[in-house]
Amino acid sequence: MHPIEQERNTRLNQIKKQLIRDPDAYIESVGQLDAHNLVDVVDHPEIGAAVLRLILGASTHIPERGLSYADSVFRVARHIPTAQIQIVHANHLGNKVNGVNLAESGREAYNLGHKIDRHLRKFPELEGRVLHAVDTPHDTDQYVDTVIAALDTDPELAAKLQAKGSKHGGDTFRYVAAHYAFQDTDSLELAAVKSGAPDQVRADTLISIGCQQERQFYRARMAMQALLPPEVRTAQLFTKHVTPPYYLAVDGDRVHLTMGWEAIETNPTALRDMDHFLTVNPEYTFGR
Repeated sequence: MHPIEQERNTRLNQIKKQLIRDPDAYIESVGQLDAHNLVDVVDHPEIGAAVLRLILGASTHIPERGLSYADSVFRVARHIPTAQIQIVHANHLGNKVNGVNLAESGREAYNLGHKIDRHLRKFPELEGRVLHAVDTPHDTDQYVDTVIAALDTDPELAAKLQAKGSKHGGDTFRYVAAHYAFQDTDSLELAAVKSGAPDQVRADTLISIGCQQERQFYRARMAMQALLPPEVRTAQLFTKHVTPPYYLAVDGDRVHLTMGWEAIETNPTALRDMDHFLTVNPEYTFGR
């Protein structure tokens, strides 16, 4: 191995360990195939704007657990110099692909915005650097042919994604195409959830952060990148979350009340996520 490449790999391992060993950040791993881009982002921020992006699927009910995802993003930003954090609700996409009501998903995005605004007081260093937004109509279907070609090279992955699409009543190919559009290009125009938000920063590097269920979509995106090079540099972080934040866990999400936990949740991973959030944010009270 060339000494420069060896030095770069050593530095990448240092960055990954720093992220994963921070117990508050709740990071489980880093996507391997484009992780090398993190070295330039961390060590040479002057070469271009890095954006840390969290995508929240369209939902008619976002549980308070969704705030734990934003918390992880804010804590990751302490390790990775970013020009902007973008928390994006894919509401127009959800309406197009899954028929999710736009008015209802918009209401949920706005309600989560109140919680995010309050929580951001803990992170004064992020003032003016967080854009909480919804997507706008965008032609994500232009990437469907590339999805089909990419998944033809990995039948096992294709079968897993098709099963996931069938379970949630969506079009698998269109949904994967949207992941590429949202995470491997910077052509999406964002609309702020509330007035007074900063303008959208255009990214030279998009660092996506998502739960364990994003792993299959990451594999698909990387297969697509081999056929259609991304418009921006990319990197992927996986949190320890398993249940996505944009719908209720199986049997619902329990709510933290002033008298203690209301036991309406039996999903162990969702409970773990919320317990972690309260451990690092002991002042927060769910249900208020």
